Amino acid sequence: MSACFRPIRSPSLWPRLACWLVWLASRTAAGRRRPWRDADSTPELSVSVLDSSGVTDRTCHAKPHAGYAGDGAVVWGLSFRLSSAAECCRACQTHARACGRPGSAAVSWWPDRPRLTCGRAPACTMWSFCPGSSEVKNQCFAFDVHKHLRGECWLKQQRGEATRPKDPFSNHTFFPPAMRAAERSRWPFAVPSRIWPGPVPERIPWTSGVLAPADEIVISAPPNDRWWERWCARHGPCEPT
Repeated sequence: MSACFRPIRSPSLWPRLACWLVWLASRTAAGRRRPWRDADSTPELSVSVLDSSGVTDRTCHAKPHAGYAGDGAVVWGLSFRLSSAAECCRACQTHARACGRPGSAAVSWWPDRPRLTCGRAPACTMWSFCPGSSEVKNQCFAFDVHKHLRGECWLKQQRGEATRPKDPFSNHTFFPPAMRAAERSRWPFAVPSRIWPGPVPERIPWTSGVLAPADEIVISAPPNDRWWERWCARHGPCEPT
């Protein structure tokens, strides 16, 4: 027991106060010698948990700040909104299991929306989800005439190798400064100010992924329309982003 906690038979408080100061100094010094956290005190989180997309299923190959296009949409996100990127990937997986084969046109593939049937569309192989953006919390920017709201889940397909998704942003996660500073009239595509009143945002807001085995390596491929390259060649330079 520290002497500071023992009774002091003295009419003065100074001995007790001095003892407390010495005790406090010794504890502070001991605290400095002790590391902030023991090496094994906190287990390491897996990479999937740390993924900012929130998708832990590695077969989804989720990539934040990416907007894969593929060869087209099989389910339009304007009328198909979900709660998370993880759920959007699950929708793509469910669509892939149910659709794109003979006799599947009338199959209802999403339990929460029984009227959604496969139709003649091919099976989903990739997906894009709108999580919102730092500029507009409930909206995602895109170079088109639609107002894309948080929760939109676009199910898409691509012929050929799924691990080479066609990427209209050419594997960039940021829009180039030259594009962000450009007047609206010089944007790559027209975007009405009522749809997006501000400038081009800093980052591509979408989260995208492809369906492939977990150990596959996914590398962006050139899109059908290489508008990014054309714009940068004319109005750049576009710094690597």
